[in-house]
Amino acid sequence: MVNIIARLISIRSNQKNLALKLLGLKKSRLYRFEVTY
Repeated sequence: MVNIIARLISIRSNQKNLALKLLGLKKSRLYRFEVTY
């Protein structure tokens, strides 16, 4: 039972990290786009 909960928590934290990384990439791309123009 504890293993399942721990696994769910780790999966959720991984998803959050991925989402933050994607947001960071999008922001940096937008920033570069603004700088070039």
